[in-house]
Amino acid sequence: LASGGVSIAALFMGGVLPGMLVAFSLMVVAAIYAKIKHFPVGQPIGLSDAVSRCIGALPSLALVFIVIGGIISGIFTPTEAGGIAVIYSLLLALVMYREIGIKDLPNIFLRSVLTTSIVMLLIAASAAMSWMLSFEGIPQFISQAMITLSENLPFHSGFDHASSLTEKFVRSAARLLRDKKGIAYFVVNSFIGL
Repeated sequence: LASGGVSIAALFMGGVLPGMLVAFSLMVVAAIYAKIKHFPVGQPIGLSDAVSRCIGALPSLALVFIVIGGIISGIFTPTEAGGIAVIYSLLLALVMYREIGIKDLPNIFLRSVLTTSIVMLLIAASAAMSWMLSFEGIPQFISQAMITLSENLPFHSGFDHASSLTEKFVRSAARLLRDKKGIAYFVVNSFIGL
């Protein structure tokens, strides 16, 4: 159960229809934008070619049904569904599509470990920071100070500057994850904003 007493499967299913609506809306916007900007159009394909491509894509498309069906039916949890998806995708890439070989696996695993370690480092740092802030009672102090100073106009300006400074750190962390340039890049870029 999630923190609100709702099952993860119910929350997951609650996002399916909005997700489909957003996907459809994005496709419509992309089509209109492509039409306005006169983007090049691909060559139409015949019915037999379309059918053969759909049949070739069925093993990959089955992943969606395996994950969603497994979660909704209660066969596995969302976390386990992620593991099942990784194993299934790896088997497809190795055995069926032959896009990767056994010799490529060490490099793939190394890149996965590096990306995961960056995320885990950020989570560990945020957990330690959260504990420290809670232990010192800083959230309560800040909320009391904001209630006291909420009528003060210079306070609002200072709050805006503090929010901007916080954004610098958050953006740097996001860039670290995206660019994978390392902790030194994160630290240097964070202090440039100061």
